[in-house]
Amino acid sequence: MSPGARAYGDAGPTEAGGRPAALLVLALLGIYALLVGAPMIPGIPPVVGGVVVTIVFAFAALGAAAQVARLELPAWVELTGLVIGVFDWYLLASAGSLTDLGRFLIVPAADVLLLFVLMLGGRLLSRLLREPKMLLPVALVLVMADVYTVYFGFTGAMLEKAPEVVESVSVKLPEFGSATGPEGVAGLRHIATMGPGDTFFAAVFFAVIVRFALGLRRSFCWIFGIVAAVLAIVVALPEVPPIPVLPLMALGFVVPNWHQLRLSGAEWAYVAIVAVFVTALFAGMSYLMGTVLQ
Repeated sequence: MSPGARAYGDAGPTEAGGRPAALLVLALLGIYALLVGAPMIPGIPPVVGGVVVTIVFAFAALGAAAQVARLELPAWVELTGLVIGVFDWYLLASAGSLTDLGRFLIVPAADVLLLFVLMLGGRLLSRLLREPKMLLPVALVLVMADVYTVYFGFTGAMLEKAPEVVESVSVKLPEFGSATGPEGVAGLRHIATMGPGDTFFAAVFFAVIVRFALGLRRSFCWIFGIVAAVLAIVVALPEVPPIPVLPLMALGFVVPNWHQLRLSGAEWAYVAIVAVFVTALFAGMSYLMGTVLQ
């Protein structure tokens, strides 16, 4: 273990202070209240409402990921919670999709549970990283993968061919007042979705930040600030194309922690080789997918 690293399960205070479990519950309850409450508040202009929902959700979701990273949990608890949580999420999501009231009340609960399960999974994956700078090449590959899948690959194709599949495994952000019209809860509409990869890797970033004491407050401010600012612009300006969230989180992670992440010349050479390999791999996948979908 590198100097400064703190193994999960070690006792001792974290930099952010407070009670992580209580803050986590507060954040998750806040997300549920937002998902259920926003559609019941009429009179908010669509652009203003979209920006507010996006910023509040980003703050609560990233805050929850940061608090999950601070919990003192052994690996077996993370794995058990991941397995049980996926099963419970499937049951909740399936039951909620059967009725309009279920879509309004139960599906948001399933979405919140999905967030927590993904955070446990990201924290579990972060155990493979033995030093913080290992996350830099990983982040580079993740950014390339996210951009590829959204614009050219599987996610983009699924959004075009089967958007309901993508929506089922994503957190749905509601439109303000959409459940207050003549149709009631049946008129519930969503303005955007947050894919599972964004939550999963947000948890990886924060787990590394906490484990290696990189500065939780500073990192959170950077990650949230960049994500919230860019997404608010995207929501406020419909002509702006959708932007993957993962590159924004990666930038927010790298900027305040650059000195702890700097690589040697040889390490950068390995990163370049990996980048070339991943680029070639994605190009091949794009060709094959284009052939299959024709």
